[in-house]
Amino acid sequence: MAEQTEQTEQTTPDEGELRREVGLISLLFSSLGAIIGSGWLFGALYATIEAGPAAIFSWLIAGAIILLLALIHAELGGMFPLTGGTARYPQFAFGSVVSFAAGWIAWVGAVTIAPIEVLAVIT
Repeated sequence: MAEQTEQTEQTTPDEGELRREVGLISLLFSSLGAIIGSGWLFGALYATIEAGPAAIFSWLIAGAIILLLALIHAELGGMFPLTGGTARYPQFAFGSVVSFAAGWIAWVGAVTIAPIEVLAVIT
């Protein structure tokens, strides 16, 4: 077999392009998010205790909505490969004011997830 040599070129991404690398900090926070993110299982437990077997319908409806949103983001990500999709995609459709609001709403949602999961675990 012939040896293959790899050529690595140090290129900087153009404006709006994504960097194609995963560093140590990115892996650390991804794994930390996966560990903390398991708190949603307690939400399923408590919902089942309160609502009984009918809670499965709410989980199916929520799953369908999340699947729809994931497919929309996947389609837009392929069409517009830009960073900050949650805030940038509304800018294309509705303008800067809605984009600003969507960015802040996404940030508030991301910041409040961990305390909500902690509260779900300890109560």
